[in-house]
Amino acid sequence: MNELATLTVTNNAIEPVSGQILTFALVSAPDGMSVNPATGVINWTPTQTQSPSSNKVVVSVTDNGTPPLSDIRSFTVFVKEVNVAPVLPTIATPDCFCPDSSDSGQYSDRTKYPRNTELLPGQSTDGSVH
Repeated sequence: MNELATLTVTNNAIEPVSGQILTFALVSAPDGMSVNPATGVINWTPTQTQSPSSNKVVVSVTDNGTPPLSDIRSFTVFVKEVNVAPVLPTIATPDCFCPDSSDSGQYSDRTKYPRNTELLPGQSTDGSVH
């Protein structure tokens, strides 16, 4: 199976004594795998850190008789690595000295950009450009 895909396995057990209740459990399983104790349905979605891997799963079923009797079965799940596209986070707007349309390409009004303290070549500390 591929990582990040969901595996669903349905276990079936037969109880020869009428009226006894069966309970399923995972004896050994990879992290994140679960079983419904009443239905025996197993669900698992392996993460990227769980691949590639080979995972032995051991399932038990127990009746509520006196004494309780059990049976176990095992199977192996092979998880393949899948190439997942990288995610580029949102890039914050940089703190820069940029003219707006009212500047007409000139950097004469430094009060519009108070956080930038760098001077342009030929610019004096009062913001005028020579």
